[in-house]
Amino acid sequence: FSSIDQWKVLNWWDKLVWGWYEKVIQYLSKWLDIKLNTPVSKIIQSQTWVQVYDTKGGLYTGEKVIVTVPLWVLKKWAIQFEPALSKEKLQAISSLGMGNLHKTFLVFEKSFWEDITALDRLDTSKATSSLWWEFINLQKLTGQPILLALHGGESAKEMEKKDTKTIKKEVLSVLKDIYPEAKEPIDIITSEWHKDNYTLWSYSYLPVWVDGIVYDILAKREGKLYFAWEHTNADFPSTTHGAYLSWIRAAKEILNK
Repeated sequence: FSSIDQWKVLNWWDKLVWGWYEKVIQYLSKWLDIKLNTPVSKIIQSQTWVQVYDTKGGLYTGEKVIVTVPLWVLKKWAIQFEPALSKEKLQAISSLGMGNLHKTFLVFEKSFWEDITALDRLDTSKATSSLWWEFINLQKLTGQPILLALHGGESAKEMEKKDTKTIKKEVLSVLKDIYPEAKEPIDIITSEWHKDNYTLWSYSYLPVWVDGIVYDILAKREGKLYFAWEHTNADFPSTTHGAYLSWIRAAKEILNK
């Protein structure tokens, strides 16, 4: 899905959430009874009900269930389904890939860059430059001198091994090539999606030679089970708005049945 397609359909480019995603979660969840730290272990469905079991011995019964766990949770078979999911859906789960995106938030004492959206470095002559080629300016959004660096794929794995001292040294070396007056960050915050048992990587991707129809297969309901998340949205996979729109789609499917 290209940025051009995104503009045509949504009429906007990528945007950052003001106040972080916590604000979105708080708004969407204010009418819900949410149980934290309660992993689901089994889902059993009959012709009239669905029962959901958690790892703490809890049991929840309902008429229908929306499964919104990240794809990698399904790939790990962390949830047992009775009856088992269809062969078609199991094959789709196995064939769609999961990637890693490492975020590094760099907090500085004061900004030394212009009022721009991002800093891009094209010179990759230094060994560390290939890792630090773009910095997104978050100062306008947060009111604080913060730059965000993104690393995907093998670079993400490499970044996960680096400690704060190493990151500060590499960042300062790269930024000084752009701004000689640059100072090293005073604080660093990193994401570690792969270490979170509720996510286990970032989001899905379509491997080479895998047909995009797998997104539609993953979105199909099976009995009283409805499926949502970014990996069920063929138009906007691997995005937050794709996940959000999939929830709306699943809810409409339930209401129309």
